[in-house]
Amino acid sequence: ARGAAAAAASAVAALAKNDETWADPRPVASSSWALAKLGLSLPDLLVRQISQIAPRMSGRELSTAAWALATAQRREATCGGAYEAASLRDTRHALERCADAGARVMDALSGRDAATIIFALGTAKVKRPAALKALCRRLADPSVDWNGQDVANSCWACASLDADAPRLFSAAAAFVARNASQLEPRGVATLAWSFAKERQGRSAAAARASDDAVALKALAVRAAEVARFFDARSLALASWAFAVAARNDLIEPSDACFQSLER
Repeated sequence: ARGAAAAAASAVAALAKNDETWADPRPVASSSWALAKLGLSLPDLLVRQISQIAPRMSGRELSTAAWALATAQRREATCGGAYEAASLRDTRHALERCADAGARVMDALSGRDAATIIFALGTAKVKRPAALKALCRRLADPSVDWNGQDVANSCWACASLDADAPRLFSAAAAFVARNASQLEPRGVATLAWSFAKERQGRSAAAARASDDAVALKALAVRAAEVARFFDARSLALASWAFAVAARNDLIEPSDACFQSLER
């Protein structure tokens, strides 16, 4: 780790010395992604530059930088003393800048890029209501393509942040009703938890009761098929979610998923 951090410090320093390259969003975003993938914290110099140039980044560059910022603030991320790591405050500020920039160009964002920025906000526990609302509106647009992972990540982030995202969950419910049989085990558990969590104390969710029930029933059927592949986290999420759903009469307590989860 120390060797990787030292190499990263040299690379970022070299990048910063070239004014033209340092002002280019692509290498800045790519560098942040590479460091985060290595489990390294982001240098203060790099994070400050992301904040500075976020308004000029493309959708893909914004999502790349946002993911890196959220990932690098984890407790286990380190720099081994090879460079000055960005503070949590500066990292969160840079993420807010990326989210705001993404919201301003939301019509140009792909479903994956919008979902990644939303997921980054949830991972970092950064509440940015206006930006999040715009990004969710983009994802809910029927013209936008998204897959099971995008749906699960976005719904999880909004539920975790206790964000009001009725359009997102309506679109997600329709997606799940059509595609539940293709969802991966982790996606099933994450979506079930997200729907159950989002419905708690949310008056707007009452209007979607029938749609959410269809989605949760589809997830319960899929859970019965893939429960043997659940890791401990997925098992805990799914067990809680379906218990809440059954208590609220959204699924039947006798559904096969409960038998599968108890095995």
